[in-house]
Amino acid sequence: MRIDLARLMAVFYPIIVIGLIVLFLVSFYLFINRIMTSRRDTVRSLHAIEHKLDLILNQMDTKNSRNEAE
Repeated sequence: MRIDLARLMAVFYPIIVIGLIVLFLVSFYLFINRIMTSRRDTVRSLHAIEHKLDLILNQMDTKNSRNEAE
């Protein structure tokens, strides 16, 4: 019972190719998912900074209008 190399390659070659394609698709999905998560976190952070700046500006306006009234 001799194993022919051509038959062995004929069996394993499609398995290896399909495995590499699946690995590529999973890696691509995880890469896109990481980018989207990072972008979402950045947008949240920017909204928080914008809210804090609005609060600071409102406090400064309130303080300025009190000083002008005096």
